[in-house]
Amino acid sequence: MVRDGDGSVWCWGRNNQGQLGNGSVLDSVIPVQVTGLTGATALAAGSEFTCAIVGGGVACWGANMAGQLGDNSTTPAKDPVTVNGLSGVTAIATGSRHVCVVANNKAQCWGDNGSGQLGDTTTASHRTPAPVSLSGNVTSIAAAGATTCAIVDDSLACWGSNSVGQFMTGAS
Repeated sequence: MVRDGDGSVWCWGRNNQGQLGNGSVLDSVIPVQVTGLTGATALAAGSEFTCAIVGGGVACWGANMAGQLGDNSTTPAKDPVTVNGLSGVTAIATGSRHVCVVANNKAQCWGDNGSGQLGDTTTASHRTPAPVSLSGNVTSIAAAGATTCAIVDDSLACWGSNSVGQFMTGAS
């Protein structure tokens, strides 16, 4: 995927879940424009799904088995769907099947939560954005697999899976 200078988004490759965002499920070896999406300022791709920051909100498309599109469903989307309830989004990150954003200096996440990667102190998945249990100002966020990390008041905080030492506890 790439974001063009005008904020349009182009994707190519496998498309079995609509992850190219062009209204089809046909694979493409050449870039195809994501339908109806302009003004994207940032992109993040998970496992068979993609999300973009658009106008301070978020739009997502593709696979949705864990509610990672944030539209309160588990139905895949071949075109971008708007994630309701978000404004002031400045950063976005995706793991395998979850999404986290920084909005108004607070973190919110949705999707799969089997390892606690949504940061709400539970392992219950969410189909819409939910606040992360952090106090302080969040300035950036990153995710991979079932792990999420953020910079909170100039300190690193991580949650979710720590199966291979992602949290760096005891690092020297």
